[in-house]
Amino acid sequence: MEGFPFEPDYPPDPDHLWRWNMLLFVDETYRTWLPIIIKVHLVSPGRALPANEPRPSPSRSSGPEEPLLSRMMEGSLQVLMRQEDYPLDNPLSPTEMTPSLLPLLYQLYPERRYRGSDSSLWRIVYHIEYNRVEDMLLEMLPTPE
Repeated sequence: MEGFPFEPDYPPDPDHLWRWNMLLFVDETYRTWLPIIIKVHLVSPGRALPANEPRPSPSRSSGPEEPLLSRMMEGSLQVLMRQEDYPLDNPLSPTEMTPSLLPLLYQLYPERRYRGSDSSLWRIVYHIEYNRVEDMLLEMLPTPE
């Protein structure tokens, strides 16, 4: 077998993503993006647990590296942004929106990262387009202490 059966496109990253309402984000060209939140807990190197599984207690540490690793990666948050065309009603004001794990605004920064309006930093894991569907996976980076 030679290569992959398809070759995705790599579109430019949006400069901004604004939260339009409770379900959608909008970029600078008024394209709509549907966020799908994924939360991952890293238990040990190479083994991840879904967010709904219980985490091991600190007393059952498997090695000296686990406390540092768990501080760095515990609660790692990812969001898959899928560009889909939805009709836009009137936007909600920030005070009309309920609290969310996602910021109200993402602004593109150097090195393929976004800065959230809440000062969070997000890494673009990938951004591809295939069959006229764009997917962009963002991962929240740990905040320096």
